[in-house]
Amino acid sequence: MPSGSIRSGRRPSRTCGRTMEACRPGGADARHVAHACGARLRQTLRDTAHRSFRGGHDMSFNTVSGKSLAAAVALLALGMAGTAQGATLIKLGTNFASPDQVEYQAVQAFKRYVEFRSNGEIELRVFAESLGGDREIFEQVQQGSLELAFPADGAIAGFYAPVQVLSIPYAVTTSPVAWKFLESDFMRELTADMLEQTGVRTLVTAESGFRSMSNNVRQIREPADMEGLKMRTMQSPVYMEMMRALGATPTPLPATELVMSLRQGIVDGQENPIPAIADSGIGEVQSFVSADDHTLGVQFLVTNDDWWQTLDQTTREILQEGAHLLANYSQALKMDKLELSIQKLRDRGVDVYLNTNAEKEMFREAAQPAVRAFIEEQVGTELVERFLGAVEEANASVYSH
Repeated sequence: MPSGSIRSGRRPSRTCGRTMEACRPGGADARHVAHACGARLRQTLRDTAHRSFRGGHDMSFNTVSGKSLAAAVALLALGMAGTAQGATLIKLGTNFASPDQVEYQAVQAFKRYVEFRSNGEIELRVFAESLGGDREIFEQVQQGSLELAFPADGAIAGFYAPVQVLSIPYAVTTSPVAWKFLESDFMRELTADMLEQTGVRTLVTAESGFRSMSNNVRQIREPADMEGLKMRTMQSPVYMEMMRALGATPTPLPATELVMSLRQGIVDGQENPIPAIADSGIGEVQSFVSADDHTLGVQFLVTNDDWWQTLDQTTREILQEGAHLLANYSQALKMDKLELSIQKLRDRGVDVYLNTNAEKEMFREAAQPAVRAFIEEQVGTELVERFLGAVEEANASVYSH
């Protein structure tokens, strides 16, 4: 495990990620105290931190990758180079690089808001698909070489195991329920504990769509159609376990290598939200898309907490306001984007199949028990039950009238 390991249950020592322009005296030793949360869940999370990845399930997250180290050196040089007119430089890493992607548009809206709201005193520079995969940009934030990143939940699991509960298949089933759940006490307590265990602060979470299967071999209507397919997954043990449960062979790859791997036949298929399939180039190298909506995708806008403690209150408020704008902007466009993306794929000749509720139930029965058992082994039964309880509360809130 890297220095941010939750195996020890101790908050790691961290390097300040300030640029020269952003350095301010008097704040370097400040320490954030995570907001109070329910005692039982907090204890469950603490216990989980001590248990996480015990028994060899660390998926080789032990060392800093060469890509991450190279990116850190480049970012350090950039931070020392200064910005136009003396503005404070803040760097944000993301793997959404296509202007057609809702998340890309949301990140750009965040950039515009922060720069406008600060009267040009902040320059927010976005690095899209240039600093490595989601795992690498999270690691760079944790190490302090990158101030902000926008990774997916699956990539965070290697640094903070409890986030794996979000990946239980077919637990959250609609966007309104997802939005309500992401604002729940459970999520606030989860991100507070992640801050304590990793030193990485979550500014906001946002739905990135429900994930669907695609491949170049055959249409996927039922679990038997997955048998023998080589499927790319995020670098997440949970997604790998789901593929195994469905009979496929999982191949973890960073997003930056996905399209080329599909084109070269290294893998047969992958899973992503349909808009990502349509806009990122995946849809140009895939023949079949199956909208089974197996898991909710969640993006985390995260920051290095040591760096955060050096900021004045006004700068923090601007970033927090912009973070909520990013999430709301992204989520507001999701439904229209889904319909447009399906049509875009069909216009390219891709066979897009919308799985029925009965078929989704077949997938749930095939995948959820194995994935749930795997996650319970990592994080404990109580945390899984609390997650499912929070989802049920979100369902009741949305559908109570």
